[in-house]
Amino acid sequence: MLTRTLSSHDDRRVRLSYNSAGQMRWALLAQMAAVVAPSMGLVALGNAELAARCFFALLGAVLGLRVLYKDPVGYAAILIGVSPALLLFRQVWLYSIVVLLFAAGLVLWFAIKPQEIAKLCKQYLLTAFVILSFAYYWLSFMRSEDFSALGIPIVIAPNSRMLELSFGAAMIVLLGSRRSYLRVAMTGIAVTVLLTALGLAPHSGARLGQAEIGTTSMGNPILIGLSSALVVLMALANRGEGLVSGRMNFLRWPFLMIGTIVLVLSTSRGSWAVMLAGLAAMFAFAQRDRARIAGALTAVVAVIALLAASGLADPAIEYLNRVTSSERTLVQKTTGRFDQWQKFPEVFAKAPVWGHGPGSGNSAYEAISGRNLSWHSLYLHIGVETGLFGLFSLGTILGVLLVRGIRHARLTGEVGPLMGCVCFATIGMSVTGFDAVSGIYLGYGFLGMNFAGMRVIRQRWRGTVVRMAPAPIGAAVSR
Repeated sequence: MLTRTLSSHDDRRVRLSYNSAGQMRWALLAQMAAVVAPSMGLVALGNAELAARCFFALLGAVLGLRVLYKDPVGYAAILIGVSPALLLFRQVWLYSIVVLLFAAGLVLWFAIKPQEIAKLCKQYLLTAFVILSFAYYWLSFMRSEDFSALGIPIVIAPNSRMLELSFGAAMIVLLGSRRSYLRVAMTGIAVTVLLTALGLAPHSGARLGQAEIGTTSMGNPILIGLSSALVVLMALANRGEGLVSGRMNFLRWPFLMIGTIVLVLSTSRGSWAVMLAGLAAMFAFAQRDRARIAGALTAVVAVIALLAASGLADPAIEYLNRVTSSERTLVQKTTGRFDQWQKFPEVFAKAPVWGHGPGSGNSAYEAISGRNLSWHSLYLHIGVETGLFGLFSLGTILGVLLVRGIRHARLTGEVGPLMGCVCFATIGMSVTGFDAVSGIYLGYGFLGMNFAGMRVIRQRWRGTVVRMAPAPIGAAVSR
């Protein structure tokens, strides 16, 4: 049990805790594995299209079962748990289904547990973020000229993935008040990362996570890299209690090793930076666990050394050398991203207040460079399309989450919310982060706004319990 005791101005003390020994939801975890394992087996056999159809059929059956059981919590846990595979297979078939699945989960939650959605809406920063995300998407949709792609016009507009980000974050906050479900969702991500890596490995070549299967190209190193970085960080933070707990806590060690191996072999430098940022936040505010984290990192370093000695890490070392080599320019080291940072001031100066308009990022970059490319940074993308208004809004949200994450870590000792905020801000340096996995990081950041899932126990100095109750979504602690 994670606890923290605070002395107040009178004769009472306030203790914040959450019971980390809650039961593991094995049935939900088994359903996640049943969805991902056959599909990734088909990928390993070289049939990407059949694998995608199998995945969505199995996922639809499992989620449909949660709907029949009127279980929005299990629905959300399963959807979050299989999200790395979901984002992989959407590239092969049913690209837009991701937004619809997350939206359906929130609608189901509202239909079954409307009081919890009402409490969620009282988290005004999260509510504002969801509203801004929808407005951003809708304006992009209105400006788009192609409404016919894949036959689902309303979710195909530019920036439709912004909804994945906000809906994913909202689901994490909802799960935050039920730590056993949030925990099994994180464990599901760890299992999905392992199965996805095994399925892609025969076709990935030098970069794990990116595969060429016949004429089909699927995956992206940063996709599996961000997911594996999340597994590593969750295995390290607060003794792995956000991943597995109680008698099963020993499982954090194999998950830590698996996450490390996949993260290294992904060769995703952006994901490496995210992990380092999360570790920095951990070391800064997890004073009691620094020795344990350092010990665990020794095992991580040993695994990396073994990978290097075996030659498996040679592609990762090559990509690392591309960053550190003095013979390469900054544009080459950043695979063209530095060129975008150089051109950003000129593009931004043409529309500094409101930007060029939602959905116009690619055309604005093409006008100045001659190439129709997306802006490979959340900050550049928002700055170009929405100007100072968007940058100020984004900065305000991240700033508040950072301050509240620090406060949460100091009060409770739990570094997950701070880590989520810092990691999401780091993700935004190299990609836009408009996807469900980035939404998981951001959702953890929003958990720092309250003590959902934690018990608030007020007792007198002599130990007489005055009040003990689960803190609901949106609750705060009064001292």
